[in-house]
Amino acid sequence: MIYRIIITFLLVINFANSDAHATDSKLFKFSALELEMDRIANEYAGDTSAVLDALDNLLENSPSATPGERALFMTYDCALRAGLASTLAEQRLASLKEYSREHTNNAAVRAATALCEANVANYLEDSPLYRTSLYKAFLFAQKADVATLRYWISLNVSNLFEQLHDVKNNEKALLIGLQVANDNQDLHRIQTANHLLADLYLASKQYELALKHNEASQQALEQTKDTWYQAELYSNKAKALQALAQYQKAKEFIQKAISQSKKKGKHRDAQFFVLDLAFLSLLMSDLATANSLSESVELYASEYNDEYLQHQVLLQQSFYALMSNNSDKAITLFEQAINFLEKQNYSVAKLLAWQKQALIAQKAMLFKRESEALGQYSLLFENYVRENSLNIQTILQKVLVSIREDDADIAQFHLEQATTQTAQISENREVLLLGVLLLAALLAIILAKFVWSMVIRYKLNQAEINRQLFYDPLTQCFNRRYFNDVISKNLLTASLAKKTSFLVAIDIDHFKKFNDVYGHSAGDTVLKELVKNLQDDSRLSDNVVRLGGEEFLIVLPPNENLRIEVVIERILSLVSNSPVVIEDKPRDITISIGYVPVEKANSKGDIDDLLNLADKALYLAKEKGRNRAFGVSELQCPANYIDKITIASENKLLKLTEIEPKKNL
Repeated sequence: MIYRIIITFLLVINFANSDAHATDSKLFKFSALELEMDRIANEYAGDTSAVLDALDNLLENSPSATPGERALFMTYDCALRAGLASTLAEQRLASLKEYSREHTNNAAVRAATALCEANVANYLEDSPLYRTSLYKAFLFAQKADVATLRYWISLNVSNLFEQLHDVKNNEKALLIGLQVANDNQDLHRIQTANHLLADLYLASKQYELALKHNEASQQALEQTKDTWYQAELYSNKAKALQALAQYQKAKEFIQKAISQSKKKGKHRDAQFFVLDLAFLSLLMSDLATANSLSESVELYASEYNDEYLQHQVLLQQSFYALMSNNSDKAITLFEQAINFLEKQNYSVAKLLAWQKQALIAQKAMLFKRESEALGQYSLLFENYVRENSLNIQTILQKVLVSIREDDADIAQFHLEQATTQTAQISENREVLLLGVLLLAALLAIILAKFVWSMVIRYKLNQAEINRQLFYDPLTQCFNRRYFNDVISKNLLTASLAKKTSFLVAIDIDHFKKFNDVYGHSAGDTVLKELVKNLQDDSRLSDNVVRLGGEEFLIVLPPNENLRIEVVIERILSLVSNSPVVIEDKPRDITISIGYVPVEKANSKGDIDDLLNLADKALYLAKEKGRNRAFGVSELQCPANYIDKITIASENKLLKLTEIEPKKNL
């Protein structure tokens, strides 16, 4: 028995190694229908009804569409419906399952059906079913000939493999996605796939490969001129160079990451990059610079009550203390930080903390401390890998059962249609064999205690606290990523069509003082009640975005009947006349507002500049006494030309309108 397991292990490892860096020699080009679907998705992004109508019209006028293309449309329709209601998506899933019975030998149809199943499970928050269905979609997608499906499923399952720390399958998925991007010379997809591969290779200590794919992503970025993720690319490259002991080059790219983050208004991200620079300064024996950088981040974290960032500063201070031969202080600070990470269940950050301590102890020639840190890291890492290996094994077992259940359902259908199930079972033999091989590999890896090399991907932003893609976990309104990825595109489309939207920036008055008096839980209540009150207004319900902390944004889409001053006055009155009950007593809450029209915007950069201008109007409202709004109109020059908003108003470069709330009688 042991002999057979070893032989199976060797065969699977050989298969994995031969396939890891290879892609299918076949080209996977987007068909005309796939390209038209992509155009529709971009044109009507965010307007689900418009996308659904346009897709229906396209299908009606495409009688020659292949089964795979029709299944692709149906699974995209399923995803859109899942965003509206689970029952609508379940109806589409039922029709896809019916379609699978008619096209049992079509891997693209089976992959699309499994992807729809995953979308429904995700909407219903059924995580086990979501993982099983997505993995099943990936198995079928590898045999599918529809390029868009291969790309979608591969990049979606990559996120699952990343969570489970399945390096080999993650690499395989991303290489499939990269092949589709390269075959179609799609620069945005080339940039994304290479970026994710660079992160993966950095995490698995394959630094040369990380640099190679980082460079490929950078080249694509320079051609698309979409620099939103530029700072992350700089940071990724810096970490690879640091691991290769090329400290001076690493320093240059961290500094670029800091500069780019600030340029894009991602100030919290910039603080983590500053801590990266402080850590690198310790490795370069520049203790004074490291201490100065750490102190600057500490001020920021204190000002914004950022508890996670404060404990990252504690870690950095513990490393500084080690380098300064103050072991007692180093241990105390480190334990405080580790206890916080343990309590908040930040397993990834905890692993990274022990690894960094080992590096600094080695640098300080504190070899006993280095050995203890490496021991803790190894113990945590092995437990982490073992747990996730078992999770993968469980998922694969469920996938195989699910495929067999699907086959049984399809076979029963064909029996009812005077056919046999023999053909169906044989048609899925390759997919089942692939699943069995993967399962055998994982069992062998667990048996042999094979531990994959990895360093945990270090992306510490708001997404590390909530795992959802587009929603803020506390208030359940949209987050900044949704604004960047979806709303900004809608604003650009409207602006290019000469339609005026509005950006309304909101900040809660004296929020820090409120937190200090009543506590952070009360602060959370205020944030949730503010969003609830705003969303109760039907005009605002789908357009509230939390940018971070107590900062919110309302996006008002084009409307010929919109009277912006009336809307702003209503928002101010709604909040100021809606006290929040804290400690059994109503507490008055007010907000300050800055708003601007979105006009003559031709790029994402223009949208960012207008948002910065709205912030300037907001801070003018703060200066003038709070509980009021200042709005910008008649803007005579680009928004980024405006430094001092009051000076610009005096020079007639723009017009400012002041609005105060109506009081209840």
